[in-house]
Amino acid sequence: MTLLGEPGTATSEEPALTEVRDECVAAFGPDLVAYLLGAGSNGRPLRTWRLAEAAATRIGELRLRAAHVVLAQFKDPEHARAWLRRPNPDLGRQPPADVLRTATTMRGMLPVIEAAELPT
Repeated sequence: MTLLGEPGTATSEEPALTEVRDECVAAFGPDLVAYLLGAGSNGRPLRTWRLAEAAATRIGELRLRAAHVVLAQFKDPEHARAWLRRPNPDLGRQPPADVLRTATTMRGMLPVIEAAELPT
């Protein structure tokens, strides 16, 4: 998978964004996906936030793809979901979900991906 590639240009190795979105929502639930994509973080009311709009942005796609890579590192969605929410010593005691939510570049998301690859 080419995580550093340009958003919107899925390769034959990379699943389509709609597939990534659907798998993340199924595994993490809509609330955690909304959190990861920054729902409510820009001062706009939550009721105006839309998954399709957030995922269509460059940063939204990067966050979804990073979350999808994290999901692939775990044997089941429950462990991945719990790992995202738990403070992580490799991330300065921040929950990985917080790091993904606030990262604005792939470089900012890489520590989460790398931490997910470590044995737990």
